[in-house]
Amino acid sequence: MRPGGEPRISGEDSSLIVHSERNPMPGKVMRDADWLREEPWHGAPAALAEIHEDGDVSWNLACRVLLRETVGGTSPTWRRWLLAAAARIEASGQEGKVLAAGPDSSLALELRLGRPHPRTGSRIAFLQAVAPQREDRDSRPDAADLAETVSTLSHELRSPLTAIKASLGMVLQGEAGDLGPDQTHFLKLAMRNIDRLDRLTTDLLDTARGEAGKLVLRPQEVDLGPLLREGIRLHAEAAHKAGLTFDTRGLPPSFLACIDADRLLQVLDNLVSNAVKYTDAPGVVRVWVEQRPAPPTGLAWTLAEQCFLPLHQFTLVIEDSGRGIPEAMRARLFGRFERAHAEAGDRTPGSGLGLHITRGLVGALGGTIRLSSREGQGTTVWVRLPRDQESLRLLQAAELLGRTLEQRTGRNEETTLALLDLRETDSRIQGSASLVTGFLERARKRALGSGVELAPRLWAAVCTGTEAWAATWAEAWGESWGAADHRPCPAWRHVSLPEGSGVRPVAQVV
Repeated sequence: MRPGGEPRISGEDSSLIVHSERNPMPGKVMRDADWLREEPWHGAPAALAEIHEDGDVSWNLACRVLLRETVGGTSPTWRRWLLAAAARIEASGQEGKVLAAGPDSSLALELRLGRPHPRTGSRIAFLQAVAPQREDRDSRPDAADLAETVSTLSHELRSPLTAIKASLGMVLQGEAGDLGPDQTHFLKLAMRNIDRLDRLTTDLLDTARGEAGKLVLRPQEVDLGPLLREGIRLHAEAAHKAGLTFDTRGLPPSFLACIDADRLLQVLDNLVSNAVKYTDAPGVVRVWVEQRPAPPTGLAWTLAEQCFLPLHQFTLVIEDSGRGIPEAMRARLFGRFERAHAEAGDRTPGSGLGLHITRGLVGALGGTIRLSSREGQGTTVWVRLPRDQESLRLLQAAELLGRTLEQRTGRNEETTLALLDLRETDSRIQGSASLVTGFLERARKRALGSGVELAPRLWAAVCTGTEAWAATWAEAWGESWGAADHRPCPAWRHVSLPEGSGVRPVAQVV
């Protein structure tokens, strides 16, 4: 950090005097009103810190007090703690963590990181004191611990598997001398089982990561036409060898989408391999993309229409004329280690994790999967996915809000879906995202509801007790803006939900 860059409080009136290298006039004391215009979040009641790309860290007064009481020490200690905590959260792939604070780890802080600023790359961190997690709270590992364990085991397994596979490959190629028919047969059998063990290791790792919410997505704009055709090429060859008709005429020559191509191909591979595997000759397997807009139903569509947000989706369809799925199996088809024909003595190879992993991948991509099957007639799977990142964000927010609505409705609580739209307000108010974030955290602690950001400067929330919600919002607004500039408090407006606008589950079987 550059000399003098640490935020510090000085002078007799420490509640009004602040120094920071972000001060545009070094050496000049900045009073509270000046500072609020430069840093609107400084006077927020929530503990907030800003972590810059160059390793610089600044914080508001509430954060300074919290760090002094929990982490201890002085500003260099707080800076090191915040940078280390942010690095741990980024490495975990999560938005926040509860971390030990203080020399004896008797205190704990929950730290949540916001998204990087598009221009500066800096990130806002929200901190709050929480009860330290007890090491003996439960002997069972949570999902994140399990994912870490499986990841370590996967790495330890893959190293010897790779060496064994390479050695067997060399022997099969005659590097160790000529082989007889029996030797070749058993070596190929060993090679197939090594491949099967490698696939099982990958399946277990994907399952653990999905359940821990640690699947890493790398969306980018890709042309789905050639991508999907290449992804199913090997399955098409296997289908033709098995005497099946493999129909891909419904795949478009070109179709652009912003999506994680590797994860999409993983979904496609799982579904098409099942279709080929469970279809007997002279059956048919068809794969196509439905480009027409999805029917305007569901909470996401309601939010898109009322907030003028884009919602672009496409549907990937895999259809077969195979054995179909027994009715007794359909309810648990997406569970772990479930296989549609296992109870009938089917010996088709597979781990029973394919559909379970597929459901997790589709959910991570912001989509839904629906399956319809009739025994002896075949199966059709529809995978509906967002075509761009704005649609992904809206769908994920709608799914979270829908779950909250269902939970509160199930408890017979009176609930309201409300919107706060600051997109067309004063530019200084537009920069007050941390104010809304702090308010939503306060509302959550008071059991008044929870919210999510739909788009920049646009929030939606499921709230109970609308009068208490409005009063808490007015309180938060007044603390940050009312006293300084007497700006009118913008209102959260009620959203009317049409019949049948609830969110469907990620996986659905009919």
